[in-house]
Amino acid sequence: MSTHTILVAEEHDATRAFLADNLVADGYQVLIANDRAKAVALLSVHDPDLILVDVNGQTLQLVDAVRSGEGVAGRVDSNTPVIVLTARSDELQRIRVLEHGGDDIVQNPFSYPELRARIAAVLRRSEMRRGNSRSQVLSS
Repeated sequence: MSTHTILVAEEHDATRAFLADNLVADGYQVLIANDRAKAVALLSVHDPDLILVDVNGQTLQLVDAVRSGEGVAGRVDSNTPVIVLTARSDELQRIRVLEHGGDDIVQNPFSYPELRARIAAVLRRSEMRRGNSRSQVLSS
């Protein structure tokens, strides 16, 4: 079982419930937020290992808040990966998400098995980066 915590910021009730149920079944601890304000409130007291956010409405501002290091969301480790779900997956949207600090982009509607695999891959890369940072600090 995983000990990773994922913050799911999703405005659509059915999608949010689906993601929470399936991620919990796959062994993740899940924090759920239905909007940017709730997500920021959760970030003020929790340190998730990954943030999964649906980009619609004000949620791209959540990615900006996490990456900018400002305010409550700025207390999140800058290495915390962010996966963005988006209904628009054209090149301009993908570039925009990446420029705002997203680590991966998944088109919504999504295939849950693919999303689960992307989550595992992004978490694995994040752990490797953190491990490399620690070994560099220790060897100094």
